[in-house]
Parts: sequence; structure tokens; C-alpha cells
Amino acid sequence: MASPRSYAIPEGWVMRKKVENDGTEVERFVCLATGLEFGTYNGMMRYVHFAIAREASVYSPGFSPPKKKASSKRGKKKASSKQRSNAQKEGGAKKKASSK
Repeated sequence: MASPRSYAIPEGWVMRKKVENDGTEVERFVCLATGLEFGTYNGMMRYVHFAIAREASVYSPGFSPPKKKASSKRGKKKASSKQRSNAQKEGGAKKKASSK
């Protein structure tokens, strides 16, 4: 069994493992404040060094994390095709009755 890799992950970043449909385990490096994701450690570190040098993103003096937008679809259930079909039939019947 292979030993787990050890990375010096910067503060505010985490490594998450995801299992793909084919069973492959994939590592992702995620910034908790912004949601930025990188597929490789080197890619994440390149970004971190760039952001520190430019005082960008989470490394800027006045950084405040973006607020998550509430999804308008969250909590709403989609009607099944049978429910939509019944609603259409009822709507058609109401139109016929009101046109008399």
C-alpha cells in the first residue's frame, strides 16, 4: 500500500479527495475563502506565490470573502411529467369552461 503524500498546504487551503465514477481518487486543492480549486499542488502553489507577490485575492490587505448567492432553485421541487400533464389538462378544461 502506498504511503499518503504529505504537502505543506498554506493556511486557508485544504486538500479534498474526490472519487470519480470509475473509482479513481482525485486530489483537489481548495481555497476555503474563495472556492478556488487546483488539480495539482504545484498549480496551487504557483497561484499562492503570485497572489502573495501581487497582494491579490485572499492575500490583499482589505480582502473580504465573497458572499454566496442564494439559489432560486434551492428547496423547490420540480413537477413530474405526470403532474405537468395533469396541470395542462386541467388548465385546458378551465379555459373551455370559461369560454362558454
